[in-house]
Amino acid sequence: MVEVGPLAGTAAITVQRGDEAVLIGSSAGAGLLRPEGGSGPTGPAREVASVTATDWAEVMQTIPYEIVCGFSARLPREYR
Repeated sequence: MVEVGPLAGTAAITVQRGDEAVLIGSSAGAGLLRPEGGSGPTGPAREVASVTATDWAEVMQTIPYEIVCGFSARLPREYR
């Protein structure tokens, strides 16, 4: 499950079924927002070009291997 509500200090976004959600990697569209490293999922956001498993692990206070193992087989994957 991914929280898509606005991060503290950012504008609200509208999300609809079928919209692209980049969990790891980069987006062809506008920049991605992610929390500052180590500040937690509700901390201040900054624009980034891509998001890595290491980025997620820093925020979640774990290791990258645990992040990638958490994606179930039901999650569609698109490799570019």
